[in-house]
Amino acid sequence: MLGSSAVGGSSPTVNYMIRLANAVCALFLSFGLSPVWLTSCRNVRHNENVPAVTQEGRQLRLIIPHDDWVTIFFREIDERTRQANLTSLRAAVLPNDDLEVRIWMVVSYYGLDGIVVRRFGGQWSATYLKGVSKDPRVKEVYEKPLGEPHSGWQALWQRLVSAGLLTLPDASDVNCKVLAADGLGYIVETNKDNTYRTYMYGNPQYAKCNEAKQFIRLIEILDQEFGVAWPTAR
Repeated sequence: MLGSSAVGGSSPTVNYMIRLANAVCALFLSFGLSPVWLTSCRNVRHNENVPAVTQEGRQLRLIIPHDDWVTIFFREIDERTRQANLTSLRAAVLPNDDLEVRIWMVVSYYGLDGIVVRRFGGQWSATYLKGVSKDPRVKEVYEKPLGEPHSGWQALWQRLVSAGLLTLPDASDVNCKVLAADGLGYIVETNKDNTYRTYMYGNPQYAKCNEAKQFIRLIEILDQEFGVAWPTAR
């Protein structure tokens, strides 16, 4: 059973206060903050980058950027995962050599489209999560199993890792944020080797940094392997 505990020198009371402060920050951010409050909230999120979840003596380290998108899009991601009956990757201590990757495409009107790639008990699988449209006239299947990738599972994994899936920084960490009206955002969540990481690139097709170009390569690989024609892969 999953649960939170004190790790890395933090007491249960400290961890509770951190969670409470994060909730307060999310509330204030939704109404707009002064620069002083914004800095304080970023400092609180920094405290999430420590082991935070335990299961049977094993710890999950959380590596989460200090950027404002976290507060905004984690709510949408959590809602979409609940609709798909998935556990939050931030609260999952995976056994043995298991791993899971979730790549999200954010489209404001249609919610989140996602691709989930898993290796559980040595067995690979992939699922496409269709965004939940706010238009009641749009009725589509939410979850769709994806077949084996064109190059095979191990080759797919090696391609993604070589393209930077597990190592790319958040766009905010490399000064590569791009603002655009009605743009797209891409969020990656990985859970591997007792470490959860997440990062985001908004409108990478318009960004000039090498990291954004590298991120586009990840989307191109998914298109080549699964036929998922997301915008940056066209």
